[in-house]
Amino acid sequence: MNVGKTLFAQVMEFVPWKTFGRIIQRHRGDAGVRTLGCADLFRVMAFAQLTWRESLLDIEVYLAANRTKLFHMGLKKVPARSTLSDALNLRDWRIYHALAMRLITRARELYAKESLDIGVICDQTIAMNGFYVAKDYPKHLRRSRFKDPVPGKALVFLTNNTALPLLTNAAL
Repeated sequence: MNVGKTLFAQVMEFVPWKTFGRIIQRHRGDAGVRTLGCADLFRVMAFAQLTWRESLLDIEVYLAANRTKLFHMGLKKVPARSTLSDALNLRDWRIYHALAMRLITRARELYAKESLDIGVICDQTIAMNGFYVAKDYPKHLRRSRFKDPVPGKALVFLTNNTALPLLTNAAL
């Protein structure tokens, strides 16, 4: 029997809910909303992202199958597909953009506290050379290899983000 917090609950602890509430008020995000507010929509979509849900039907079915856990997610009931669709179409994107910017700022603060004693072994630009892979993904990727001195392991990172510095990619 699990007595600790779920992964979802641990992730949601990083969300600044008071700040998010002020952002919602500033943009009047919940004006005229009866069933699924901006915060609840965020919870549902964050859960969908973390559990790799692929459609609104998939989200609805998965939440319905886990009704007993809705309370722990901060939800009262399973939102219908039509409610999710309407909410996604009607909510102001600036609400979630402002929250994302705040979360990024908070993540930077957390990473700034950690020391980045990571040694760069190599930094390469690569292209996929398989026939189907190159067809599906023709862009170049960045392959970086670092040595983390604490466990003594070499880590390899593959990303399509070439704009960030190497150590930022490693920290992320």
